[in-house]
Amino acid sequence: MRQPIFTLLLMMTIATSAFASGTALPAFTGDDNETDVGAKSAPAATLLGLAQEPGWEVRFESFADGTILISERSRASSSKVNGLQAQAAKQGLRLCPAELFQALTQQPAPTILRESCDKNAASPVLKSLSIDEIFRQRPLLCNGQSDDQQFREIECNSVLGGYFLAGGDQSFWCANTLRSSSDRSMYGALNDEGEIAESRLVSCGGHSRFRFYKRDSVGDPWSLYRDYTLAAGEYINLWAQDADAFGDVDFRFRVTSSGGQHRSTGIFIDN
Repeated sequence: MRQPIFTLLLMMTIATSAFASGTALPAFTGDDNETDVGAKSAPAATLLGLAQEPGWEVRFESFADGTILISERSRASSSKVNGLQAQAAKQGLRLCPAELFQALTQQPAPTILRESCDKNAASPVLKSLSIDEIFRQRPLLCNGQSDDQQFREIECNSVLGGYFLAGGDQSFWCANTLRSSSDRSMYGALNDEGEIAESRLVSCGGHSRFRFYKRDSVGDPWSLYRDYTLAAGEYINLWAQDADAFGDVDFRFRVTSSGGQHRSTGIFIDN
């Protein structure tokens, strides 16, 4: 199997969600820098680590306000994050950001990622998880109603299983039927603020604009943290955690598809 190219870019401040230039990801669509009316700009982000193969990448980022963001993007109908989480879940474990970082980059995790993990860290188990074996292949999941059940089994059940052991209040969704728009927020789902949010999405036909927002409290204006444009067949897994210990926040995922549709699943958690 082709070995992944791992790149660590420590303490590099980035201002937009644009992908690194070069030939590593030739199939990805450029990100949308269109102004989102009414949304504030997100604080500066630091790229903690980056793992890449042609058509696949995962980024680990931290923001000046304490937000941690893990984003996996793929054109190859495959997911290493999904595979790692699935293997760990079979052993009754839920991997935290530092453990995912160590497994995918083969490097020690930065302090901010280690501090986001609880005392039940699963690090010893990582030695038994083979990276070459967890590059999970799956169908494109875009073949109309025939893929409704496959998306549920592959993506929805994986999200739900990965958080089965998590505490606190949770709101899980499985939008496995094709749709042209979706808009979900933590407060809208839980009637409360929280700390963790995850969304997985596959774009089917045309393209899909996927935006991720955060605000400190209900009633505050939203800040736009990421704005992706996904081509047909592109997959993204976005995981966010508020590492600030001084209060909960509100997260939001908004998707609009043009010339096509999308499927999505995810979860909001208030610990």
